[in-house]
Amino acid sequence: MQPPPRKVKVTQELKNTHTEQMTRLHFKHHTECDLLEDMRSYSVKKGQLERDYAQALQKLAGQYLKRDWPGINPDDQRTDYRNVYAVWRSYLEGTVQVSQSRLNVCDNYRSQISEPAKTVRLYKEQQLKKTVDQLSVIQAELQESVKDLAKAKKKYYDCEQVAHAVREKADIEAKSKLGLFQSRISLQKANVKLKAKRSDCNLKATQARNDYLLTLAAANAHHDRYYHADLLHCIQALDGRIYEHVKDYLVALCGTELEASQASHSAFQFLLDKSTRIIQEFNQQFFMQENPVFHKAHDFQFQPSECDMSRPLESNTGTTEELSLNKEARKWATRVAREHKNIIYYKRSLEECESHGLPPLEQSRVDLELKIEDTKENIRKAETVKLKAEARLDLLRQVGVSVDTWVKSAMNQVMEELENERWANYTSHDPSLSSIVDFERDECDENMEVFDDSSSSPSGTLRNYPLTCKVLYSYKASQPDELTIDEQEMLEVIEDGDMEDWVKARNKTGLVGYVPEKYLQFPASNSLLSMLQSLATLDARSHTSSNSTEPELHPGCINGDANTEYEDEVNEDFLSPSDR
Repeated sequence: MQPPPRKVKVTQELKNTHTEQMTRLHFKHHTECDLLEDMRSYSVKKGQLERDYAQALQKLAGQYLKRDWPGINPDDQRTDYRNVYAVWRSYLEGTVQVSQSRLNVCDNYRSQISEPAKTVRLYKEQQLKKTVDQLSVIQAELQESVKDLAKAKKKYYDCEQVAHAVREKADIEAKSKLGLFQSRISLQKANVKLKAKRSDCNLKATQARNDYLLTLAAANAHHDRYYHADLLHCIQALDGRIYEHVKDYLVALCGTELEASQASHSAFQFLLDKSTRIIQEFNQQFFMQENPVFHKAHDFQFQPSECDMSRPLESNTGTTEELSLNKEARKWATRVAREHKNIIYYKRSLEECESHGLPPLEQSRVDLELKIEDTKENIRKAETVKLKAEARLDLLRQVGVSVDTWVKSAMNQVMEELENERWANYTSHDPSLSSIVDFERDECDENMEVFDDSSSSPSGTLRNYPLTCKVLYSYKASQPDELTIDEQEMLEVIEDGDMEDWVKARNKTGLVGYVPEKYLQFPASNSLLSMLQSLATLDARSHTSSNSTEPELHPGCINGDANTEYEDEVNEDFLSPSDR
């Protein structure tokens, strides 16, 4: 028995776009580094020409005026001083005009411009590598989403072609079997068989189309976030404080010139005012406008098969629960709630790290900065996953699926967990208040809606995780996120996998990864227990909605003793010696 395939074909067009974006970012980086180097070399050379400053300065400034800067047209008399290159060029022109009246220059050119500009450039080189690595990871994530889209599209096309072929074959066979000497019973049997085969193929085609549409919505949402959030964030990280530094250097140049000569006061006072108005956002927007490759491309569109006569997202009518759109709604509503909880945790951790300030030790500062960066990266990934899940839910909501019910239930459970943790932390700081806190929590719990985890489980079988299972067949991991398992090994299944027929499990050594679901033997009584709990929860909710005065039935009141002995036996493998 082979596990379901996991690899898909790479979309070359998206890779080419990402490569072009990387090239443009490198060009932008080198342009800004050239600006820093020009300002640094300019200040150094100016200090060397102090003795005959009046003649050499005009020649020197003229050399830099020959450069072509982005967004500057020499023939255009209008100058937008929000552009840092325009301010720099105007400064050179002012230097040429007043160079004859200059007698002295300050000795602080080297200390205020030359060495700081070199330091800023070295830092910018380091920032380039970090930003390129981060953008590569983000682009790889988007490429994976597009790969999933291509895979779903291929599966959808294949299913539609097979269904179309079966329909044509069934029509031909139906006509060929209408013989004169055939009995009525044989004709009825043949008709039933042909209808069953056609219905099965149509069911598979509908499921593949629904999966394609959901994957399409997720890929478009990820694509939109890449251009509106991730890409802009990487550009800002690449720029750093470059425009602020350039602004400081220009201000220093202008201030020094004003101190050196009253004759150049009016010209450089004007440039001083304009230099202080340089804003980073304008330069970033200017760069984006000058390079259309950074503009958001068109959304991915649904491409129906030639044999597909239905366009909207359809529910698999008449199928089991795990094939319905309600299952998808439960799955992604739970995912949204889980990522919402993760984002709250990460933001709390980030606030704690930033509130501590920088420690005195260098190694501690580096560790703190790495922790802050990792936390921000986790927040970004969680927001991306949540955005993709919400896009799927929006599409399901448009076709009439009761998405809000599952989202509300999942969010209620998450808020209850957060509230319980808040009470636990509160009582841990002041044990004397534990009795008061427990009383208030009991009052709050009476008014809270009970949410069963099994109702939001993405698996086709309703389960309560974690579960202890036995391995039926050995499997060797082929991906970094998979887990190698051996036959007869005991595993602890902690949650459903990221794909159908896969689950996430942990072995006795603590390693966590994805394993094929069909390779495991689950406890026989667990699904029955979960089903009873789900029915009890739904029954309690129906009584509550009809304003019944009877108390709500909590799913925890249904206890199953059939699997107690089995769980006690297999859970012992995961206990530490001290716990045993």
